[in-house]
Amino acid sequence: MRFAKFNGFIVVLGMVVIGACAKVGSPSGGPRDVDPPVVMESVPPNGTTNFKGNKFVLEFDEYVVIDKVSEKLMVSPPLNKKPTVSMKGKSVTVEYEDILKDSTTYTFYFQDALKDLKEGNAIENFQFVFSTGDIIDSLSLKGNIYYGLSLDPPVEALVMLYSNLSDTAFRTMLPDYITKASKEGEFRIDNIREGRYRLFGLEDQDNSKNFNLADEVVAFYGPVVNITPEENYFDEDEEPQDTISTDDITDVVDKAATSLGVPEVADVISDIAVEVAESFLQPDTSLDDNKYALYLFQPEKSQRYLSASTRVSARELIYTVSLPPGPYSFGFRLPGDGNDDFITERTVNSDTLTVWLLDTTYANQQSLKTIVNYPFTDSTGTVVQREDTITLRYTAPKTTGRAREETQEPLVRPYEVSANFSPGKISPLLKLRLDASTPFGEIEQDKISLYEVRDSVMIKNQISVVLDSINHKRINVEAPLSQDVDYVFVADSAAFRDIFGLVSDSLGVKFVLNTDDKYGKLIFRISGYEGPRIVQLLSQDEKKTVREYYQESDGPLEMPYLDKGKYRLRVIYDLDSDRKWTPGDYERLKQPEPVSFFPEEIEVKVNWEQIYDWDISVQNQKAKRNISK
Repeated sequence: MRFAKFNGFIVVLGMVVIGACAKVGSPSGGPRDVDPPVVMESVPPNGTTNFKGNKFVLEFDEYVVIDKVSEKLMVSPPLNKKPTVSMKGKSVTVEYEDILKDSTTYTFYFQDALKDLKEGNAIENFQFVFSTGDIIDSLSLKGNIYYGLSLDPPVEALVMLYSNLSDTAFRTMLPDYITKASKEGEFRIDNIREGRYRLFGLEDQDNSKNFNLADEVVAFYGPVVNITPEENYFDEDEEPQDTISTDDITDVVDKAATSLGVPEVADVISDIAVEVAESFLQPDTSLDDNKYALYLFQPEKSQRYLSASTRVSARELIYTVSLPPGPYSFGFRLPGDGNDDFITERTVNSDTLTVWLLDTTYANQQSLKTIVNYPFTDSTGTVVQREDTITLRYTAPKTTGRAREETQEPLVRPYEVSANFSPGKISPLLKLRLDASTPFGEIEQDKISLYEVRDSVMIKNQISVVLDSINHKRINVEAPLSQDVDYVFVADSAAFRDIFGLVSDSLGVKFVLNTDDKYGKLIFRISGYEGPRIVQLLSQDEKKTVREYYQESDGPLEMPYLDKGKYRLRVIYDLDSDRKWTPGDYERLKQPEPVSFFPEEIEVKVNWEQIYDWDISVQNQKAKRNISK
């Protein structure tokens, strides 16, 4: 238990304090004020019933400041207009214009907005509560909220309860109760009336307190929540599990001070130990096993429209639609008879169309009219084919004087082609390719060679150079390669020509495949879940997917040729078998696909093979990362 680990810290702290007590020095001006302001009186008193006023006043024991109160003050149930918060002397006044509901408990939750003037000590989680009826509602609900894919807590998210159980209430109405989740993803709503509710989470973009924007990040709890004294009431006096109480700390300090022969300083050490205990101890590192867990997601787009159109250069135009066109048409043409003067490329799912203008007549126009045909969702929700005339502009950068002379391009500039394999040692898993800034036009196969170098003798290898079927600015180089063999790739001058007639310079790269002992290997014996899953090896900060594997069922999974370093591992339960993580759908009341993380950070070592057993039977599990580290 963490309490046992704390004993050694107390002893060390005691020795430090004892040493400090033995020193004699000049007065320091007194201890620093670390106490937050205290509410001496309020009008009406906190917890008042049958309240009918339009303001309340808080009187403090010292001068206070209000910090970002417009952002931090939450009122539950929400008010239509924000309250006005003013300060005078040691008092804070909160006024509101709304007509309050009858027989309703209102909670004004200030978070840490109220601070003392001198040191900035905040009153944490201060609440002012009153009721317009005879009783103060006293039921509570607590839970956790995380992003569905990363299982990390959101920076700022609202959690809401609706007594109106219709699906449209979340979109059109203010909630009955609202709170803001903590930075750890925990939330608690207090002073709830007994009843049946729907529970939601929201990253509110427009401060509307409802889900009214298509791209807002949302979460919803599927079943209706029954708030009853038996199921959802949490006693304010309940003590959390596996924590250290003040009495525990005092007992340890007394024992430590007695063993050191200085029992008279026990009280001093106790005060300091209680003060630093919270910062010294880390919270539990697993997701809370909480009945009410919300998983945030950004809904997939459902409306069809042209989402972007841009002119990257004089010759390159790019158009993007909001969704893959599927059975609908997504095409481009030029006005008049110019439809043989361009070529087009499409992405894998055809949602992006790249147009390359071949005729300089069009490329030289600063303002170019283009015609695009694409699927569009009209006001009735029907998908129709729409054709728009779109004018795209491009102005080449201007240079003057000496700058023009220094940057002036040659009359015929070469076609720039580069290799993704650098001179030196490369990974055995690297797929060789060549890239250019404009599409390849002609490829002279007989001017491209790959040689093995053995005893200073160059032996020509078989090689296949194939234009990528999707990206015409890429060529894939296919050849059998072996470790511990030196290779030289050579492309002679004019081996490549782009669609505009530019010719490439010569290109040569000498490389060798790294040997196995330069890498680490991971083997995971995955069990506990029957069904398709995506297994992702992530970078330590989880921002990059290093490897991705697809499994239809349980079994071993090998990850060879890994660079030295630390990684995280995530599994996505691919419920719809589409080989990608699918976010939720509020309209269909469908939750995002669950994920789980391997419980440990994995350190790959060079020339090491590590084997792990991983039971993935429990979904949406993750050890919380300590962000401060």
